Amino acid sequence: PLMSKLLERLQLEHGHDEVVPMQCFWCLYEDGEDSCPSHSHDCRQLTMSFGDQRTLVVEGRPVPMRHGDVVVLDGERHSLPPARPGDPPCQPRVSLNLFFATAS
Repeated sequence: PLMSKLLERLQLEHGHDEVVPMQCFWCLYEDGEDSCPSHSHDCRQLTMSFGDQRTLVVEGRPVPMRHGDVVVLDGERHSLPPARPGDPPCQPRVSLNLFFATAS
């Protein structure tokens, strides 16, 4: 049901341009030391956050991701930096990453 809801949301945002899912995977971040370096993709990406809050950085701008938050990217550089010294301890977080294209 979750994947169907996410695809429905994407389809509503893209109107008559058919959304074509390409790949989906989960990323586990067990604590604040787990991170993901800055990178970009040649396709669009929907990321949904589950668990503790972490700050995603998109094109140099911080984007707080709380449990249930969704962000859609279209080639922007993004990363999940490690927690900084002095930050409160991070509990586990999982992100669902759905990569997609549109038919046209």
